[in-house]
Amino acid sequence: MAASLNLIVTLLGNASRLGDDFLSKLSHFAEQEFQRGSQGDIRLNTVYKNFDADGSYSGELRPFELHRILRQAVGDQRADSVRNVGLILADGYAPRPDFLGLMFDREFVPSSNNLRKKAAREGCAVFLNGIQKARQSVAYFYEELLFTSIHELGHVFNLQHDSNPSYMYRSAILAKPLPQNNWRFNSNDILLLKNCSSSKHVFPGATSFGDLGTLSSANTTYGNKLDNNLTLNISSSHEAFYYFEPVQLDIELSRVKNESSNISIPDELDPGYESFQIWIEEPNGARRLYRSPRIYCSQVSTLTLTNSRPSYSRDISIFAESGGYTFRCSGLHRITAIFRTNETGKVVSNTIEVYVKSALLFEGTYEKGKSLYTEVAIALALYHEELPFKRAVGIKRIFDFLEENGNMFECNIVNYNIGRALIKRSTNGASKNLINLAIKSLRVALNSNSLGDERNNKAELALRTLEENLIKVR
Repeated sequence: MAASLNLIVTLLGNASRLGDDFLSKLSHFAEQEFQRGSQGDIRLNTVYKNFDADGSYSGELRPFELHRILRQAVGDQRADSVRNVGLILADGYAPRPDFLGLMFDREFVPSSNNLRKKAAREGCAVFLNGIQKARQSVAYFYEELLFTSIHELGHVFNLQHDSNPSYMYRSAILAKPLPQNNWRFNSNDILLLKNCSSSKHVFPGATSFGDLGTLSSANTTYGNKLDNNLTLNISSSHEAFYYFEPVQLDIELSRVKNESSNISIPDELDPGYESFQIWIEEPNGARRLYRSPRIYCSQVSTLTLTNSRPSYSRDISIFAESGGYTFRCSGLHRITAIFRTNETGKVVSNTIEVYVKSALLFEGTYEKGKSLYTEVAIALALYHEELPFKRAVGIKRIFDFLEENGNMFECNIVNYNIGRALIKRSTNGASKNLINLAIKSLRVALNSNSLGDERNNKAELALRTLEENLIKVR
């Protein structure tokens, strides 16, 4: 029996202005291409939804907003019984306005044992503003919109990128849309798609993106050649923590000291890209890949290391990942990063060690802290560094708790993350008390002298922003 799925196309912002003719063409095209590419094994039934009648989801959207919209569109689905997949047509993606699209893997869910919220590959998003910027003629815009929709939906069925022209080619790196005579699934993609109804590795829901089991072809993601012009250094915000405490991985990519020429690299230092991987060795020796809740495609943009800027730094929140918390058992963990700099070369980081503390069962302060940190609103705020709900749920309580129990829990990163989370809220009508709370949290974090240069700079910028907003509300 063929795999029958509802394709829930959700219109946000300017997507509602695309017109009935184009939307009808999009639904027919998606249904036709996946039925043809799967040799009849995938049957999509398109349903359109408009969640944005009041314009509240217009403009650039944050990651947690997109996850929430996808959840509203497809509903709560168990990993083994997905019946709806989502295609969100939105204006833009706030962290990277140049993105044409992305695919959602399992979202971070603090209650990680809740299987109803752990389905993988439930949908994708396509961004009109990114496509408009890349394809400025009207004809090219609509061509790219069709192509990118099929490309991102291909990821939902666990199709990987193709270096040859096809639906799974990275069209964002091209100056114009891929010629339509290349709009097809390659032979490997067809082999996967025609097994959709019988394979959990293709059918949405059960397995994470990239997990193809016995259907996997040889892994050619990374070449064996080391890039000797670059060094990759990683460190952690703190070395010992409980599994639910926020931890940042600090990354610095640098030219080697004797290198004087400019070096351009893909702007992809993020685990959402296949070119950047974070590997974690568990206390028992098992090695696994850190998995991002969102999957990104390669972009045109690059980072250039020069004499005036010989290195690039950023931090990544790694205490949470696709599906739940990252560190699932106590003990010593080793972390290594690998970055593909081009088709054949890579740079491998140093290996660091972090220690995940054992639970203090029946210890009152520990249990209270664990309960507070793992509340959905607080856990999402700590991970996204942004308040996920309209009300600042739980924020005052966690500050009060840390003032009394900062000796048991690492509090500086919490103060830093929550302070940054309040920046956007402070520009959209936050109360004076909430802004004062954010300012206090950032000052505590800065005064600790333990944030590191990258977070210090971000905290100082956030503090100035909050203080300016406080003046406005007085």
